[in-house]
Amino acid sequence: MNDCCNPLFVAITFQGKSVAELNKAFRESIEDYLAFCKQRGETPDKPFSGQFVTRISPELHRQVNVAAALAGKSLNAFVTEQLQSAVQKGHASKVSRKNLAKKANRPTNTKTSTRKKKGIKS
Repeated sequence: MNDCCNPLFVAITFQGKSVAELNKAFRESIEDYLAFCKQRGETPDKPFSGQFVTRISPELHRQVNVAAALAGKSLNAFVTEQLQSAVQKGHASKVSRKNLAKKANRPTNTKTSTRKKKGIKS
């Protein structure tokens, strides 16, 4: 996915001097965004609902429920906290790998290093 339709980079802006102008400008901005993504062959960003279903074993379900109860939290609050922690650790881990590679003056992924070894320009 390129940056144009990447949810981390997309910003749809619009302005107007009245409610009617705002509504019109908003609709036009959305239409422009959708056409732009279509032209590039990319999928437009869609908002997430904040809900998803995951399948786990009954035993893991029980264990997570017990862990939540021991922490004095609802199952939802406990799982949300655990997911946030995992995402933060994953992000921190990526940042650490990049920083280590910079300090060692090495590329951060093997694809880049393979290309550099072969003398291929990116």
